[in-house]
Amino acid sequence: MDKRVAPEWKVPVPEIIVDLPPLKLYNSLSNSKVAFIPKRGKDVKWYCCGPTVYDTSHMGHARSYISFDIIRRVLVDYFGFNVKYVMNITDIDDKIIKRARQNYLIESYFKGASSVSQVKEDIRSAIKLLEAKSKTHPEPDQREYLKREVNRLRMLLTCRTSVMGMLTGAQDALATYLDAKHGSSISDYEIFEALPRRMEEEFHNDMRSLNVLEADKLTRVSEYIEPIIAYIEKIVHNGFAYAVESGSVYFNTKKFAETEGHFYAKLVPTAYGDAAKLASGEGDLSTTESEKRNFSDFALWKASKPGEPAWSSPWGKGRPGWHIECSVMASDTIGESVDIHTGGVDLKFPHHDNELAQAEAYFGHSHWVSYFLHAGHLTISGCKMSKSLKNFITIRDALKQHSARELRFAFLLHSWRDTLDYCADTMNQAIAFNKIITDFLFNVSHTLRLLASSNSATTGDLPESQDLSNALSTAEKEVFEALCDSIDTKRAMLAIRELINASNQVECAQPLVTGSTHLLPRAHQCYALAAFILRLLCVFGAADRTTLADSWTALCHPSSSSVNGSRWPISRDCVVKTASKPIWVSMAAPKKETLAAAFHGAALACKQFVYEVKDVASNVGDVAALLSNFEATLKKDFNLDWNSISNNANAVFDVALKQALGECATLERVQAGEVKALETEAWPVLARLLYAVADLRQGLRLLAQSEGPLKAQLLTTCDRLRDDYLPVHGIRLQDRADLATDKPDLPAIGLVEAKLLTFEKREKAERAAEKAAAKAMRMQVKKEAGKQPPSEMFRSQIDKFSAFDEKGMPTHDAAGKEISKSQLKKLQKMYDAQAKRHEDYLASLDL
Repeated sequence: MDKRVAPEWKVPVPEIIVDLPPLKLYNSLSNSKVAFIPKRGKDVKWYCCGPTVYDTSHMGHARSYISFDIIRRVLVDYFGFNVKYVMNITDIDDKIIKRARQNYLIESYFKGASSVSQVKEDIRSAIKLLEAKSKTHPEPDQREYLKREVNRLRMLLTCRTSVMGMLTGAQDALATYLDAKHGSSISDYEIFEALPRRMEEEFHNDMRSLNVLEADKLTRVSEYIEPIIAYIEKIVHNGFAYAVESGSVYFNTKKFAETEGHFYAKLVPTAYGDAAKLASGEGDLSTTESEKRNFSDFALWKASKPGEPAWSSPWGKGRPGWHIECSVMASDTIGESVDIHTGGVDLKFPHHDNELAQAEAYFGHSHWVSYFLHAGHLTISGCKMSKSLKNFITIRDALKQHSARELRFAFLLHSWRDTLDYCADTMNQAIAFNKIITDFLFNVSHTLRLLASSNSATTGDLPESQDLSNALSTAEKEVFEALCDSIDTKRAMLAIRELINASNQVECAQPLVTGSTHLLPRAHQCYALAAFILRLLCVFGAADRTTLADSWTALCHPSSSSVNGSRWPISRDCVVKTASKPIWVSMAAPKKETLAAAFHGAALACKQFVYEVKDVASNVGDVAALLSNFEATLKKDFNLDWNSISNNANAVFDVALKQALGECATLERVQAGEVKALETEAWPVLARLLYAVADLRQGLRLLAQSEGPLKAQLLTTCDRLRDDYLPVHGIRLQDRADLATDKPDLPAIGLVEAKLLTFEKREKAERAAEKAAAKAMRMQVKKEAGKQPPSEMFRSQIDKFSAFDEKGMPTHDAAGKEISKSQLKKLQKMYDAQAKRHEDYLASLDL
């Protein structure tokens, strides 16, 4: 039989002609990148297959929904499309029915189980059931897993444990056994509604935690029973489905495939006839293969059996098949032409191919979906992710290890349609990228503080070696081309990294300090770069919308860069005006509780620091004066008193805000958590405290240089503030110096994730430990070398020397020839060096 080949994909014919970006998407219907042309101008109708809500969401769900969220955001926020995004919730399905019954039965069993012997007997029955499945399951991985489970349960039976220990260890196997034995007796149909409701709520919470946008329209199968029945009736009327005696209705794949103008299994033509894949799409509770006309036919309506929920239909009591659900909901909400349809790559066949067949049989044409996008598989440390194999990670567990931003960076750094391996290496790349962005923004924030504190700044053009215009222009062009190339976020992210590298190279070559030449144009470019990067990260859903991000208004430029010569989208005057007070420079929008915690933490850290300084140098006049002035400033600016700092961070910050802003409408907006007010009013209050703390420490470090006996103690105390007290509150403090004068300059201080600072501290400690270990190794080698007395070092070299004096110095070489004066001089140097090493060795023994 010839290999089946899908018909050639045809470019959609738009009903409305508009200018479109040169965007191409990888289309599973053509297995290639093709121009994206929506039917109605820039209006895009998109249907996404949502979850079957029978269990907790896992990283496989995150793989699909974060990927599609990124694509959706790029289409809307970068290319300017108007997207209607519809997603379904499958709340009627064999998996849900089976899991709800199992949960109900195992809960009842746990309550009534008291006899160890009875539990063991039931476990033995469960083992027999698993053993039978391990021999017949179509998937090799599943067969191996079931065999391991059988062996594990047999070991459990030999262990001395309590009834609860037995139940817990065999819960899944017992649930399967109990369902096989008692599932058909379930009459409480409320359980089939309660489980999906609870799991759906968990799913939405997980998506919010991952910063995935909500669908414009959310549909549920349970709300579509009547439309599904009507849809099936029309397919039957059109001759592509048939009812059987049991009350089930099947789609006639043979009739559809043989009808001119139709083609079954467009996405995976070679899967037509694959019994295992076809069976996987029919559900766990399907047992009526014999009533089909063709073995590849699939259920549109399933006659319900005892223990299963049911709805009335023209064919009797039953429920919808899995595939028909999506066809109906997509057709109802979008119509007979879908621009984009998405789902995981595992849904290609049979689910999506069956969806296509049903809709085309219903509408009578062959172009229901224009573009099918499939997110790639997710593996766990190189192994297939599978719930049934117990090889999966829930989204909640993943978020305990990594932030939502780090997870999104992991996806952004990989193609949305390729397999992504969730492992340490993948996440380390994401963490490293997060640090690159964070460090860059931290330096930009410091540059803007330098600008604000500078009395004079050169306003002319930058020398070519410091001008980043070309680097930004290149990045803009590269990002545009990458996103036009099937939303290649990996390439776009690399462009961001290259832009930051260019900025870092300029900073390394010509570090900015207070009063630097070209401070204003450099600060202007840093501000613009940060705005561009943050705006792009907003598009990707990896950063929040902030004033700085929104200041970059010229994001998508199909024909030319926004940086044209000296004309930048953000003016220097704008930067000077904005930098007149502290600017919020971060991927995250400020939150009241975050600012309050940092303010409170800074106050507590500084309190401890001041007390330690007083213990060390309370009698030093200049130190006492510095501390007195600092405490007076805290009282005046923030109404902050060491002796009355509350444990309530919000209360302490509220007092400071009231002191700084007064009773006004601005304070009310801050208290209400308005983002702009938090950026422009609350953050400057916190920033001024941080700057005051950094300046106090800087002043004490300078004083320490002249306080001979106290120098080491003062500097150590200052280091503890920087390295220990501030980082635990998410505050990074870095010392900066003017390399030209070798004098300390304005220190850099700001908010950074405490997790990142902990990581930096651990890395620093590890580097110090490695350095100490290397030094110890060198000392040990030196010590070993020093064990030998100098009188013995040459005597063993009989291949070189034949005679020695009383000190052990060679007098004749191996041939008996007298050592020359020049050679003797070299040997004497070696002898003296060994004598010194031996002397040090003997001294170490005395210690």
